[in-house]
Amino acid sequence: QDNSKFREVDEKIGADLTVDLRDYQKEYVERAYEKKAAVLANPAGSGKTVTSIGLMSKIDAPTLILVPQRSLVGQWKRELLDKTTLTEDQIGEYHGDEKRMGDITLATYHMAGEKTSLFRKEWGLIIFDEVHHIPSKLFRKTASLQSTRRIGLSASPVREDSKEREIFALIGQEIGGDWARFFKQEYVLKPDVNIKLVEWESDFYRNKYNEASGFKKSIIASKNPAKIPKIESLLEQHEGDKTIIFCDWIEQGEKLAEEFDLPFISGETDFDDREDYFEKFRNDEIKTIIVSRIGDEGLDLPDAEVGIIASGQGGSRRQATQRAGRVMRPFGDAQVYIVATKGSNEEDFVKRQVEHLKEKGVPVKVEE
Repeated sequence: QDNSKFREVDEKIGADLTVDLRDYQKEYVERAYEKKAAVLANPAGSGKTVTSIGLMSKIDAPTLILVPQRSLVGQWKRELLDKTTLTEDQIGEYHGDEKRMGDITLATYHMAGEKTSLFRKEWGLIIFDEVHHIPSKLFRKTASLQSTRRIGLSASPVREDSKEREIFALIGQEIGGDWARFFKQEYVLKPDVNIKLVEWESDFYRNKYNEASGFKKSIIASKNPAKIPKIESLLEQHEGDKTIIFCDWIEQGEKLAEEFDLPFISGETDFDDREDYFEKFRNDEIKTIIVSRIGDEGLDLPDAEVGIIASGQGGSRRQATQRAGRVMRPFGDAQVYIVATKGSNEEDFVKRQVEHLKEKGVPVKVEE
């Protein structure tokens, strides 16, 4: 979609950068500015958020930033205050009970899609965070918001429903998808991804799996108790390293939390408690956390060194890429372990999950 038909917005907001962009970030700011509509698909850890803030500063006009969940509003706000001359009064929020627009407005896709006053505003820029969601029914409504320029952000613009092209049709042309460039120049270091296959904990679970059908098989394989000693071994191996354990099932997360005496953060966790856990993790007060799917997207946990995936969402390439992205950064070692039940459909799923990472040049090993 070309937004050149929309006129430039005269209103200026005075959002100057207080940080220096890397050369490649400056390059993508210019490319996005010239194209007017683009999807920035740089790898996790490369600073897509900062790049988009650089674009916002260059345009210097009212900006709408859309995020998939409320927790990302606070994260974006911290980044804006830390990296620009914007003041807190200039940043509005549009979600839940909070409905105030500012020079910069942070909104959830859900609220923005309700045909609110956000549709009546002339935006100089719209930033679509985690833009891979845009083809879905709820999210795609926001693609009709008018702006002079727009940019989508996603390290994983892939979908399992074959609607990947719609991401670019609705938002703009892909730029920055060449991960090899970032790895070669060491802007971002490759994570080591290891698939750890475990046997069934007992014949009871193997028989239960064999007797089940459809989706129930996946659930049984995901919750195989034999994963617990394997995860314990990995935690011992990386003692002292900042580690995130991912799981898709609440029951499994609670069991792991009890087993290892660790906090489990899910959608059921009180919002303030959730933010408190994340802040303690950032500040090294907590070295290891367990997260449900809410940890898949946009979490600002830049010092995480190890990711352990205890269970996942079928063969979702996007989810595996996002979870690996939580430990990708420009320095240090990054290890990702995917623990799966050998000989089950989960083994097939995890091998499909890592396809996108392998295509981008990330090494993947399978170990039994």
